[in-house]
Amino acid sequence: METAIEPIAFGDGKYQLRLTLKQIFEIERSCGFKDHEGITRPKSIYIMLDELEAGLGQQQDTEQPVYLGGGAAHARDIREVIRCALIGGNSGFVAGEEIEVGPGKAQQLVDEYLFPARPLVEGQYIAWAVLNAVIRGVTLKKKAEEAEQPIAGDSTGGSSSPTADSLD
Repeated sequence: METAIEPIAFGDGKYQLRLTLKQIFEIERSCGFKDHEGITRPKSIYIMLDELEAGLGQQQDTEQPVYLGGGAAHARDIREVIRCALIGGNSGFVAGEEIEVGPGKAQQLVDEYLFPARPLVEGQYIAWAVLNAVIRGVTLKKKAEEAEQPIAGDSTGGSSSPTADSLD
C-alpha cells in the first residue's frame, strides 16, 4: 500500500502531494491549540482525518466532493495539510514542464487556489485524501492495473488489487 496519492490537478497544473514525517509534525504543531493553562498542544492528524471525513461525500454522477453536513473540519487544517503535502511532494507539472514546489510556491498555490477562490469542500476533499493515504494507505490505480495483468505463463490472470474508492 502507498502512503501518497496520485498526482492531482490543482490550480494551474498537476501536483504530487506527499507527507513526510517532518511535514506531519509541522501540521500537528501548526494546527495545535492552547489548553486551559495556555500551553500549545499539537493536534493529531488522526483527529484531523476524522474531522475532515465527517460530512464529506461525493456526487455519484460527477464525483465532485459535496458537504453533507455534520462535519467539524477547520479551514486552517485544510490549508496546512495541502500546503505541507505540496512541499513534501516537491513536484508538479505546469504547462507541460516539471517544476519544483518549495515552501514559497506551496504557500502561493494554497493562497491562490483554495478558499475563497474555490469552495472549502474541494480543499477538504484533497486534505482528506492526503491524510487518508498517510493513515490508512491506498492502492494507486496504476499499481492495481499492473496487478490485474496476467503473469507470463499464468492462465489465471494474476491477482487483482482494489483501488482506493477515495481516489477514483
